[in-house]
Amino acid sequence: MRPASTGEGPKQKYKMTYSQSLSIQKNQVYRRGQNTYSIARATAKVGPVSTAVIVLTLVCLLGIVYLSQVTRTNTLGYSVSSLQQKESDLRKEKADLDVEAVRLQSIEKIKSSQVAGALTPVKPSAYAN
Repeated sequence: MRPASTGEGPKQKYKMTYSQSLSIQKNQVYRRGQNTYSIARATAKVGPVSTAVIVLTLVCLLGIVYLSQVTRTNTLGYSVSSLQQKESDLRKEKADLDVEAVRLQSIEKIKSSQVAGALTPVKPSAYAN
């Protein structure tokens, strides 16, 4: 608020407070007889070249993320297939060992059975030359 000028004495300058300046800037309220001024607000404008660079950078980042995921998946797939091959080899080996164990047990059972004990041993026969 400007004090009324009576024409006497030195001219007094009007000093605007900080809150008044903010009020004027925010609400754009101007009083009669005051100089109007506007403060250009800084707005960031992105040109076509900057936009292209930003988009290209984002596409490259997405590509790198995609490739890293694909590579990781392929590496894990190779590990899984290797483990599956080992599993199938071990299953085959277990089956072979089971057959061998049964065969060895059957020979022992045959030797110790009563029927095998009652058999007479075969004598070698001589063949005519």
